[in-house]
Parts: sequence; structure tokens; C-alpha cells
Amino acid sequence: YGIAAISAFQGHNFHNIVPPAPYFKDHPEYFALREGQRAWDNAQICLSHPDVRRMAVESARQFFDKNPQALSFSLCPDDCEGFCECASCLGLGPTVTDQLLAFVNGVARQVQQSHPGKLVHTYAYSVHTEPPRVIDRVEENVVIILCRIGDWGAFNHPLTSDRCTSPAVRAMIQEWLAVAPHLVMYEYYAGHYRWMVPWDVTDVLAADVAYYATFTHSGRRIEGSEFENHPQWATGGLNMYAYARLLWDATEDVNDIREGWYRDLFGEAGEAVRTYFGAARAAAHRLDGECFTGEPAAVTTVFTPDVLETMARELARARTLADSDAVRARIDYLAWGLRYTQ
Repeated sequence: YGIAAISAFQGHNFHNIVPPAPYFKDHPEYFALREGQRAWDNAQICLSHPDVRRMAVESARQFFDKNPQALSFSLCPDDCEGFCECASCLGLGPTVTDQLLAFVNGVARQVQQSHPGKLVHTYAYSVHTEPPRVIDRVEENVVIILCRIGDWGAFNHPLTSDRCTSPAVRAMIQEWLAVAPHLVMYEYYAGHYRWMVPWDVTDVLAADVAYYATFTHSGRRIEGSEFENHPQWATGGLNMYAYARLLWDATEDVNDIREGWYRDLFGEAGEAVRTYFGAARAAAHRLDGECFTGEPAAVTTVFTPDVLETMARELARARTLADSDAVRARIDYLAWGLRYTQ
């Protein structure tokens, strides 16, 4: 928070480390055993195979040699649940998280020998979100990226509340900090591809960033946060802007951030744009008694025909108030997002 940007490639990476083509044909044992068959589609790599570990170490070393400015290399599994079921992988630990961390720790130790000061990172995500049961130490050069997706991310309530999954997430953060030297949060604030709608969650994300910036456990702190977004400025631009500002200064007043965004981007039309987003924010209170984790039914509960009509009317009013072609273009872009929502 409030520090200089760092260079770190981050993303699902196992099949870049061990590409199915050409390896699967000649070395199916490099890939996950699933229901008695080696597979690469919708499946991970075999975490216990010594050649796979060697290839991961070599990939990291080559990456740092070619990108000396980079801080970290991705050991993030691919975006699926198909972890290996061979006896050797199951022997790495009782949970998928333990099995993954046994692999990551082994690679990290070798990377530290050749590239001291460099990091590797992996996701706590999907079936490996929860902390390990038997591994009690993550190597010092490993970053854990804790992803609040699915049931772990009810983004209509801040983490500081006692609603929905917030207490469980707070407890999980403490458990991860007890074993991991570096922890980064990965969020999906109104940014998941299934529900890219103009939902202003700036109050929630402001509370969460403030919590992350001040929370410590076992002498460790959450070192950063990010949230996934897609080509969606038309619906999530306000959330993205507020989030970026708050990462630099978690104490900044979120109301001031919103007002600055309305004023500086939309000028005289800013008041109508404020009402546009305010209509959705007010309607979202219909879910105060529920946990919204991205279900389509919840979206239609908020964006009812009357709410959508109000939002369309405010955008039309904003366009009449626009005092330049640039402002009108921004309003037209918001209108694309509204049409997508409709």
C-alpha cells in the first residue's frame, strides 16, 4: 500500500511451464492422473514428478535471466480443479493445498539458491483456497495470492462486517498469515465476467482496503491487494478508479474519490452520472440480508425494470448536460454498459 509498483507476472501458468504440446504425447506421466487416466485438458500437471519440478525450476530461472527487473515468477495452477490423483501426489499431503505447497516450496528453495531475492507466487484459489493442514511453513520467497472467489466473496458486505462469509474470510486470512511470509489479496469487486454490471461497490472496497492496510497477524501483514477486471470500464470504471486510489492511500475519503470522478470526467453532467450510479447502489440494499457472490438471480433482484429505467433516464439527462464531445463520448460508453446490463 502506497509503495512503488513492482513487476510481477501473475496468472495461471502450469501449462506454460509444461506445455501439453509436445510433452503429453511422449510423457503423459508429466500430467495429472484423473480417474485412472493421464489427462491434460481440464487437468493440472503431476506435482510429484521430478522432471516436472525440474522444468518448473528451469522456467523460473530462465524467466529471471531474461527479465532481471521482474520480482516474482508464477507457480499458479491452471484454472481448473483437476489435480493429480497418483499415489505420489496424494502422498505430498492430505489436501490439495498441502500438495501444491509441497511442490511450490521445493521449487522456491532451488530458485533461492540461484536467484536470491527473487520470489515465486501461487494462488490460494478454487479447491486450494483454504490454508494447509500439515505444512506449517511457506518458504520466505513464496507469495500467496488469496483469491476471494465464489462463496469466499460476498461483495455486498465488507470484510469488517459479521455478515455472510466475512468472519470466515477473516479467520482464513489469519491462518494464512500464520504460515505464509507474504500474502496478497485477489478480489472480484463487481468485476467477475459473469456479472459485469454498473454496481458501485466503492463503500465496500474502501472498508476492505482499510482493513487490509492495518491488519497484522504473527508480526506479518497483508502486503497488497488487487481485483480482477475485464474490458469493462463502461460498468466498473468507478470501482477500478476508487480501488487504485485507495491502494495508494487507504485513508482517503471514498466520498471525495467518487465526487472527484464525477466532476473530473463528466463536468456539468457529473450530477446526473452520480444519480445513475446512486440508483444502482440504493437498489443493492435489497440484498442486505443476502450474500451476493455472483448469482444471476441476485443481479436481476437489483437491476429491476424500474431501476434500469431510472438509470437510462439519468444517462439521457447527463448527455444533455455534457459540455464537450469528450464528455458525451464517456457518457455513451456508460450507455454501452447499461445496454449490456439490460
